[in-house]
Amino acid sequence: MITATRAATILIAEDDPDDRLLLSEAISDSQMTYETVFATDGEEVMSFLRGNPASVKRGALPDLILLDINMPRKNGEEVIRELAGHPFLGKIPIIVLSTASNLASRLGHFPNVHQCFSKPANYSDLVCLVSKLPTYIQNDRGRP
Repeated sequence: MITATRAATILIAEDDPDDRLLLSEAISDSQMTYETVFATDGEEVMSFLRGNPASVKRGALPDLILLDINMPRKNGEEVIRELAGHPFLGKIPIIVLSTASNLASRLGHFPNVHQCFSKPANYSDLVCLVSKLPTYIQNDRGRP
């Protein structure tokens, strides 16, 4: 039997336009096939995730959230707390990518936070990090 595979969808929450561009280029250069959706703050993340309640129940969610912590309106930590309390959205794995310090000790106890990384200092390290994202993607939420 042949099964179709689809590209994983990653919701990237990053307020800095330069960092969004670098992440887009790193994804392309990593030769990984991801569908990406960008949000510029935590409010946009929650609006995207809750935008269609029927799709949430069907499991039409991103496979991974790549989340900055220091964002306007609603920061990444607030997003993590809100998602952790939701029966469907709390199952989406989150990778924290931020310049903030002590992330693992502050956020590591949330079950939806799978890893905390400091933003890489150079582009090649960012490409390397992006190429490792498939290890954090789970396909057990009813997705095809």
